[in-house]
Amino acid sequence: MSSPQRMTIRTLGYTPGTLPPGPSNSILDVPGVHVSQSTVPTSSAANVTATKGLTIISPRHPHEFHKPCAAGTFTFNGNGCLTGTSQIEDWGFTNTPIAFTNSLSLGTVFDGMWDWVLDRQDAMNWDGLTKARHYGTPVVGETADWIINSDVRASRLEKGDIKSAFEGLKSSQNGGAVREGQEGGGAGMTCHMFTGGTGTSSRVLGAGIGNKEKEYTVGVLCQSNYGHTTDLIIGGVPVGKLLEKELAAQAQNKPDDGAEFHAPPPPPDSSPGRTKDGSILVLIITDAPFATHQLKRLARHATVGLASVGGHGIGRTFSGDIFLALSTAEDGPQQLGIRGGGQYQHTEIYQRSVVKNESIDAYFYAVAEATEEAVLNSLVGGREGTVGVSGERVEGLDVESVRGILEKHLVKFIMKYKEWKTLWHTCGGPTRDDLWTKYSHNRHAYNAAYFREETTINSNLERGMAAFAQWEMRLTRQIWSQEQRLAGQAAAGAFVKALAAGEMCANADFVFVSNDFEGALGNRAGITESGIAKMDTRDIVCNALDASSSASAISGHNYLLAKCRKQRCMFGDTTRIDKPQLAATIKAELNIPDGQLKAQRRIVLVGHGLHNEQLILERHGIKLGDMDAVIGILDPSQYGMGGSLETLLRRLSLPLPRNRNGMADSLHCAGNDAHFTLRALLALLYLQHQEGTGRGGDVEILDRLARAPLPLRLARNRLEDEEEEEDLTYDLFVESGFFEEWVYCSDGQCPLSV
Repeated sequence: MSSPQRMTIRTLGYTPGTLPPGPSNSILDVPGVHVSQSTVPTSSAANVTATKGLTIISPRHPHEFHKPCAAGTFTFNGNGCLTGTSQIEDWGFTNTPIAFTNSLSLGTVFDGMWDWVLDRQDAMNWDGLTKARHYGTPVVGETADWIINSDVRASRLEKGDIKSAFEGLKSSQNGGAVREGQEGGGAGMTCHMFTGGTGTSSRVLGAGIGNKEKEYTVGVLCQSNYGHTTDLIIGGVPVGKLLEKELAAQAQNKPDDGAEFHAPPPPPDSSPGRTKDGSILVLIITDAPFATHQLKRLARHATVGLASVGGHGIGRTFSGDIFLALSTAEDGPQQLGIRGGGQYQHTEIYQRSVVKNESIDAYFYAVAEATEEAVLNSLVGGREGTVGVSGERVEGLDVESVRGILEKHLVKFIMKYKEWKTLWHTCGGPTRDDLWTKYSHNRHAYNAAYFREETTINSNLERGMAAFAQWEMRLTRQIWSQEQRLAGQAAAGAFVKALAAGEMCANADFVFVSNDFEGALGNRAGITESGIAKMDTRDIVCNALDASSSASAISGHNYLLAKCRKQRCMFGDTTRIDKPQLAATIKAELNIPDGQLKAQRRIVLVGHGLHNEQLILERHGIKLGDMDAVIGILDPSQYGMGGSLETLLRRLSLPLPRNRNGMADSLHCAGNDAHFTLRALLALLYLQHQEGTGRGGDVEILDRLARAPLPLRLARNRLEDEEEEEDLTYDLFVESGFFEEWVYCSDGQCPLSV
């Protein structure tokens, strides 16, 4: 029996896959799904704790059981039974609940489901013809519980057990929960020769960052009753072999010496048969709109998750490995609206949405991951073991031994890598092939770290571990960046909501700081220029500025590091500093005191191509992850607009100065680029708001600030003395006559001459 406090494989230190689970990490995370389980004793003998039972799953609310769900099945090995598969194969849908039980209760549960269906139809006052037009073959699956319930006839359920199970159908919203291990249909089942049975898990996917896609859920429920101990794998670790190794060492009263272990061959009297080889049923339910042929593919991919646990030992000849996938998306009705016409019925159609073929890979992952976790959870859920009808004890999985094995052999870094990869793919990063190309040169380092106990050459190990540490640091940076991008996007959203409401809130109270660099770390000159632009959300939300001028909202400063000629910064002063001063200067710019609270203001760091800025900051000893004031980061590319800064400004139709030749000669000045990046962000936030509600408050101020006229600018500097140029004010420049022409830029239009 499972304890009331749920323990799962995650509790033991292993997280299968990379996709996030739903709130309850069970099939009940799929909206509308209801589950009920009935578990009763198999024998009245005092020393027997064996049980039998059934699990009922209604994909929709029980009042809507008759509404069809698109369905597809796959049989990996067919020594078992799932009723209703002929209808699913022909019609492509099912319209009854699904029940899992033991082999000898199959017929009884089938009859009991018919009774429940007919009672429901009678309650809806359906006549005989209506019942016939909504015909559905009950879907009931079985696995053989003959190791624990060896008195096979005693394993039959009574009709009362089935009726009470149907009465207990609940969703997660009204207190429903899936009890794992020796519960429901999983009662009496074994998994890898331990007590197993019912297991469940879920995955959430489908929504991209920065768009409005709907999230979908994939839920899996399995009834595990298969496998040998030697084949058990958890997280790539041969746990079954290691457990057998421990038992063998204990039997010989000697400690585990760490030598390689191979499981012994089965004894000569070990005859094959369904009792030994068992079966497994897997039910996959999703609210994503899949067609029948796609659901067949999803069902097929449950095999991947099963193989992650059972390795080479799955699908044995006496095993019944049968998988069913359903979609609860609207599908139908299948009945004609107008009856009549005899055998030549008129044609009626209905419309439905279907997931695109190129979107299905993520669901293959979800099915495989959730299946793997559901099987492992069935083992953990059955950890207490039981005493079979024969009086022999069947042990549960020794979870503490497994925990120790995983702590010793499971590479913890795999978890971080999987988490990073998930975030990367969710954010629309490069493909897996691109990732492998980027990091393949570290594979030997990874292997050296993984097999460190087997490495005999210290120099190879040291080089490998050094490269591995570098790889880990790089991935850690990527994980932090993706998390901070989400936080930055959330903060920007809170800012727009506060602006729409016309009232400042704590989540919207921060300063946008844009940082840009000119030059490169790898070339001879190095970093030549650094620009800062700041925009305080308090000024905008509280309307304490002149909306006709972005200068009233965005302040800026430009720092020149090298003796090189650069065009004048249009937004703020330019100061020459030495390169050793750069880190201290940037830290000072990021340290913004809060006059109201006598504390440091919170910051959202903004940058175009922000990854490059992060690397430069880290090279100068500034780690954003160590700065409490930085609550998030933002890159305009997060809002679906990539390309260069000039391309971004052009696509947004923002003001951009150009010279006689049409070149945007004000760009590639760090102070200007930082300022234009904030303008672009304002425009993107406004566009996102318009695509959403588009109502409330003076959100248009974002667009007005983004498109505010640019300041009067000098197009070309003919001063030969750079230091003299820095000392002259704008008025002296105009009066001096050193400039033959200047350009006034407004609304993106620049006259060629004055």
